[in-house]
Amino acid sequence: MLSYIPFSQIIELVAAIAAFIYLKKEKKYPWPWFTWFLVFVFLVEFSGYLYRIIQVLQGNKAVINYIIYKIYLPIEFLFHSCLLFLFTNTHKKLTRYYATGLILFFILFTIELSNVSINTYVVTSDLFGAFFLLTGCLLYYYYFLQQEHHVEVMKFAPFWIVTGLFFYHFISFSLLAYFNDLVLINIQKKGIPVRHYVMSVVNFIFYGSWIYAFKIQQNHLKWR
Repeated sequence: MLSYIPFSQIIELVAAIAAFIYLKKEKKYPWPWFTWFLVFVFLVEFSGYLYRIIQVLQGNKAVINYIIYKIYLPIEFLFHSCLLFLFTNTHKKLTRYYATGLILFFILFTIELSNVSINTYVVTSDLFGAFFLLTGCLLYYYYFLQQEHHVEVMKFAPFWIVTGLFFYHFISFSLLAYFNDLVLINIQKKGIPVRHYVMSVVNFIFYGSWIYAFKIQQNHLKWR
């Protein structure tokens, strides 16, 4: 029964609500984008969850809903890339890095998408995206530590957004490296892969970090 509780979808919905509450008066980009993106994430993830439940109720234990996440992946990659770029935009040399990464990702995604069946996930594209964004997080940390002025980390919202991204993409990259093996491992033979449980924990930490950042940004807005 625990397998069918939508932990990830619940925390995504909470994050979307938190973004709306804490950032509704924030006009400076990229903060207004978060509510819309998180609503989109919740709708995609909840659609995937409902599809899986319907399939299981019909007796199909090997549920495949990759088509939903093939649509979701490039949008997620683009949004996360924009966040990292905007939070490190004082370093113009990174413009070429992100432009190159976006071009390579969409070329790879298009090629892989045209060469796999509808029931096959675009693992290589997702792996590349996770590695690229993970590297982007490390670059953010590098330039953050190079700053001459003091920044109080516990009250600096962008740091927690990037920290959430770093944790999310680090675990995602690790899971994707063993994607095929994890898909075949079922918990209690109910068609729920280990990845489902791991990502539930990851999403709790990831979106928890973002919610904390939203609250910081709300406080920052009050102090302006």
